[in-house]
Amino acid sequence: MAQIWYKTEIDRQSIIDKAHENTLVETLDIKITEIGDDFIKGTMPVDSRTKQPAGLLHGGASMALAETLASTGAYLCVDPEKYRVVGQEINANHVRSATSGHVTGIAKPVFLGKRTQVWEIKIYKFLYIYNMTIGMHLFFSTPIWSSKIEKYQTVNNSCLLYTSPSPRDRG
Repeated sequence: MAQIWYKTEIDRQSIIDKAHENTLVETLDIKITEIGDDFIKGTMPVDSRTKQPAGLLHGGASMALAETLASTGAYLCVDPEKYRVVGQEINANHVRSATSGHVTGIAKPVFLGKRTQVWEIKIYKFLYIYNMTIGMHLFFSTPIWSSKIEKYQTVNNSCLLYTSPSPRDRG
């Protein structure tokens, strides 16, 4: 497959590392380890930061790894001067558990549209041992400078944001 990234001549790794400073990504020690032509790969430790009280990898930590990989990939596919990327939906099936070491996630796009993307993320503990598959829908909002959040509403545990164009966009 040909490269899917918006710009190919930039140092994507340094941009990603800078963006992840002082965020949950840094707190959980999630590392982007490879950016292929059509995938993002990263790791996360299974330690006191990412385990549930039962000593297993916390499902929320797995979701954080998955969303980090998919959002990073989606971000690299768009013009960041025009659009921002936010998660729209994420769901997961936990097939196996992890209790130590690191897990590795690989995110690949299933659909790359003009306003939405769908990514599949597989998280592994060992090579060939499947830990979890996550599907994530991402939405590209209107350009960063042209919208503001007017109100939000929670419906079935989903947060719906209502935006309006800024005066600049109203012409």
